[in-house]
Amino acid sequence: MTDRLVIHIGDIKTGSTSIQNALRLQEARVPETLFFGVPANHNLLASCLTDPLQMEQADEIYALLGRTLSTMTAQTGVISAEMLEFVDPTVFRAMLTKHFAGLASRLSIIAYVRPHGERVLSGFTEETKKGDFTGSLDAYCAKQLAKGTLLYKKRFDAWRATFHDKLQIRAFVPSALVHNDVVSDFFANALNLNVPANAPPEHANTRLSVENLSLLRHLHITWRNWSETPAVPGADAFGWHVAPLLGRDISFGNTPVAVHADLAEQITQTCREDAIAMDDAYFRHAPMTEALNQFRQDAIDRPQSFDVETYFNREQIAMLDFLAKPLFAAMKHDPAVFLKAMVTLTSEHNRPSET
Repeated sequence: MTDRLVIHIGDIKTGSTSIQNALRLQEARVPETLFFGVPANHNLLASCLTDPLQMEQADEIYALLGRTLSTMTAQTGVISAEMLEFVDPTVFRAMLTKHFAGLASRLSIIAYVRPHGERVLSGFTEETKKGDFTGSLDAYCAKQLAKGTLLYKKRFDAWRATFHDKLQIRAFVPSALVHNDVVSDFFANALNLNVPANAPPEHANTRLSVENLSLLRHLHITWRNWSETPAVPGADAFGWHVAPLLGRDISFGNTPVAVHADLAEQITQTCREDAIAMDDAYFRHAPMTEALNQFRQDAIDRPQSFDVETYFNREQIAMLDFLAKPLFAAMKHDPAVFLKAMVTLTSEHNRPSET
């Protein structure tokens, strides 16, 4: 059995993919130090507690991982599942107690929390590139405010009440992270290890420019108009895998996604009390409040357009629509094969160097 268990619970959009890439690299190179055991992440541990279609399998899923950890000899077992952000911590603790009995008393939990304004921008970019949301930035923000996503204190208090001093919360702010990087910070604070050699810093979900994001948004709107169902199988995979290549291999502009002053003021007024409360409860200084103030200062005068017509001429859009047709046909014909092709397309770009 491993000596201890480290559980990384997100939040989403705080470098989880990069942390998971580095964990796999560490496991492959020095297996006696760490057991990770999955090709991507452990988000199934979250979805089986929140998705009604998976709940009947929850005990089986947790029991299997519990048995696996009990046979491992690595010093540390690591679970990384950013979707645990959306799980009731008391339910999660009950499952750990039931199926991880030997490790329940030897675990630690770490979470990273992104400042409120940055959470809006990163979430909007993520959902737009995958086609999950095709509205305006203002509409996206209104959706998040209505859901309470941007109010952190109550959620983290529930985790603290459940796991007490086993919980560590880190601000996802470069100046607050070891070497200004979440991967280095995670390895230092959660594992007491150095980052594996050649592991790339946090960049796996590279932020798209407004111009590049408008291209992906247009494709998703076009495919949805052609589709017989609201969701287009494979479209989210296309956005997720192609987005890192835009800007790295090819770019059609470099305008950063930003909020306008009125929206920044709305976010600031709504989240200020929560930012102060988070700083008081969980941080030595005031990273959340300072970030919120800076977010408002960085706001631009007018709302940005994410319509492709704003940045591209008719001929360019016609070519984009032409290319959209075979992509749509491939997705519709066999989504699984299309996903495999997307993974193959980006694997060389995302694989850490071995030299």
